[in-house]
Amino acid sequence: MKKNRQFSKSKFILFLSLSLLFNLSHAQRVINCDNDDCLEAALLDAKPGDEIILKAGTTFKGGSRSAADNFSAFWSNKSGQAGKLITLRGQNSTNKPTITSGRGTHSWYGINLSGSYWEIKDIKVTDVLKGIVLDEANHCKLTNIDLSDIGQEAIHLRTGSSNNVIKGCVITETGRRSENDKAFGEGVYVGSNRTSHGKYDPNCNNNIIENCVFGPNISAEALDIKEGTERTIVRNNTFYAEGITGANSGDSFIDLKGIYGYVYGNTFNVLRNAEAMNSVIDISNRKFGSYDYKTGSHSAIFENIINLSEEKSNIPTARIILDPEKQPNASENVHAWENTRNPATGEVMDELSENVVQNFCPEWNEFRDCVALNVSSAALQQDFAMYPNPALNVLYIKAENASKIKEIYINSLQGKELYRTKDINLNAGVDVSKLASGIYIISFATNSNTISQKFVKK
Repeated sequence: MKKNRQFSKSKFILFLSLSLLFNLSHAQRVINCDNDDCLEAALLDAKPGDEIILKAGTTFKGGSRSAADNFSAFWSNKSGQAGKLITLRGQNSTNKPTITSGRGTHSWYGINLSGSYWEIKDIKVTDVLKGIVLDEANHCKLTNIDLSDIGQEAIHLRTGSSNNVIKGCVITETGRRSENDKAFGEGVYVGSNRTSHGKYDPNCNNNIIENCVFGPNISAEALDIKEGTERTIVRNNTFYAEGITGANSGDSFIDLKGIYGYVYGNTFNVLRNAEAMNSVIDISNRKFGSYDYKTGSHSAIFENIINLSEEKSNIPTARIILDPEKQPNASENVHAWENTRNPATGEVMDELSENVVQNFCPEWNEFRDCVALNVSSAALQQDFAMYPNPALNVLYIKAENASKIKEIYINSLQGKELYRTKDINLNAGVDVSKLASGIYIISFATNSNTISQKFVKK
């Protein structure tokens, strides 16, 4: 009996030892890198849950190894898992390490991923041909990345890369390799041109671009969302027009060429050095010849702020692009509404766009209850006025149906509630003196509905 107990005890100890070894082999690894060789090796051997940390303020000049990728300074084809992302990050979110190429000015990509479930954050990418390229990379996060002095596009979501998030990035100085490359200096490029769909899977879907800063000196469009893509969400970003060149028809902030594109909550600044700007957003239908795939329908442009110089006060909010040789058909189901233009001009569009673009919330908009907005709020919005805008201390509201307002609240553009009151006295106005300078959303709630407007606090 004693012998059996000892045998059972031995088996138990063996089981614990094997379990410990298994768990250690699958534990999250933290890899600290301060040189190129360490980073290259960590990327090529990355496993789910790994955290690769780059030393603060260090410059990593990749490209010392040849690889069958896209001539990238750093690359990986490894994948994480849901809940176990592979993380590549800077040690310090403010003193960011720099990714660049050691192979000559603007020659290689900075980072190329062909694996899924990654998070890259708190780094700089500079002096490369393309900053970050995702190929067949899904469920990735690019967060708090500074990209500047880029030869062509700063970020390219390519080859079926879907369900990715680009958040809090700052993109400046693109199209820098040569005079000809100014036409290819987009901030973010989603998908691929229809002529390249045989090489790259065009289905780059469900990607989100939010809370980023685009410009100055992005030489082409800040965002080019290509035909074949679906459900690209562009929200709460800030755009600057300075430095856009107009090369290759790059004369707007955003090109929408896919389907179900949502652009809302952004601030577009066309205030100085923006001679090439001819519209805020261009919408194209790329059906041509035998090509007829996910293009030219269902674009929603709403609740954006557009700050314009006197010289550019008449550029359209949304412009429908036609080209008899390449784009002969107008887009469909294009909606632009509740965009605030400063100075106030109402929605400005050319004659063609006025006949195509509709100024109400469509029922297919998944980010707003359009039925309630279009029907129930009509009475409240009638004869509605809010002034002054921008406001310094007090924001006054005038509405024919003001007595129906039961609650007022103010949120930041990121959705954080900053003010709420049920003590409604519109004659006294709404005290905004304690708010920091910036852009806010004020909402007026009745028993059955809520309407919202943006305002600027000086």
